[in-house]
Amino acid sequence: SACLVGSEMCIRDSDRSLYKVPALAVAASKGYYEVVMMLIMEGKVNVDQKCSQNGYTALMWASQCGHVDIIKFLLQSEANVNARDDYDGCSALGLAASGGHAAAVEVLLQAGANVHETENYGWTALIWASQRGQVATMNVLLCAGADVHVADKVGKTALMLAAEQGHVSAVELLLQAGADVNTHDKDGNSALIIAARSLSLIHI
Repeated sequence: SACLVGSEMCIRDSDRSLYKVPALAVAASKGYYEVVMMLIMEGKVNVDQKCSQNGYTALMWASQCGHVDIIKFLLQSEANVNARDDYDGCSALGLAASGGHAAAVEVLLQAGANVHETENYGWTALIWASQRGQVATMNVLLCAGADVHVADKVGKTALMLAAEQGHVSAVELLLQAGADVNTHDKDGNSALIIAARSLSLIHI
């Protein structure tokens, strides 16, 4: 259940605990463009206000859900395109990439999102997209200069994570972009070894 209190919504979840979520964040996540527009134009909300649970801004919610029209309006309203959440340091770009929202990724990049930014575990937007097999999104990121050689905190690259999940098209795209099959993670595994272990039958 939910009720609106000022610029926040009080929501009672399944275990009956009560918590507050910015109304702008709720509208952005649900794709309610008119509500987002009304809240901002009335001047009663902070466009970069974060949810207390995870530190997501409205732009992050809209990006995670791929609501391009809302993303554009939030950016026009001077939302911080490179804000990071309070949980794992992910940005709107990383959230859009992980969800495979290529159009949203393109809009964010045009607005100045940092294609090289890493979250707390060392994942870039390209790593997120590769691990999920989001080839169209990967293409957008690579065209924007995303680095295929970046490794996360345990030494895994986008190629390794794509191979691990058996995303053949993603692996092929990364190889075309110059990804190195001989790079090893901190456990000594290469993309070839990871592909074999995952039984993905990828021929690299």
